[in-house]
Amino acid sequence: MGICKTNFEFDYPAPKTEKVLKTISDITDLPISIVETFMENKLYESNVYFAFNGFPEQKVRMYSYHPGAVKEFYREIMEGVEWNPMLTNVLEGYNELKGKQSLYLEVYLGQELTLFVGSIRALEHLEGVNQRDLFIPEDKFHFPISVSDLEKRYKKRRALR
Repeated sequence: MGICKTNFEFDYPAPKTEKVLKTISDITDLPISIVETFMENKLYESNVYFAFNGFPEQKVRMYSYHPGAVKEFYREIMEGVEWNPMLTNVLEGYNELKGKQSLYLEVYLGQELTLFVGSIRALEHLEGVNQRDLFIPEDKFHFPISVSDLEKRYKKRRALR
């Protein structure tokens, strides 16, 4: 299964997970819960999966890196190895600018996208700058959304599989 990703750049620090989830909930008018979380470590500042309450299988991953952590990680693992500088263009998080921090969103292809689009709207509302050009058909995603409309979207997505 493929993955769809985007990231939003903020002045450091990026909004905290709780603030983002509250903003998504405010925009969609539906409660959100964290369904899986990972401990902070040397690389990740935050790393969670969240979903609309009652729909844990339709989750979105949101994560951020500690400033400079990706660059340091690759310096450590590539020490003594010939390094192709072109790789820095494809290593996620490697080129985050000083004083900036990105929040990354990730979903699986084939997944119903209401939560993903609601997350994008929330990060835009929080003044993040989208770093990828994603086509989102505006006529398909209206917020707020009711639980019954969300259930209909999920049923329709399942029927398409």
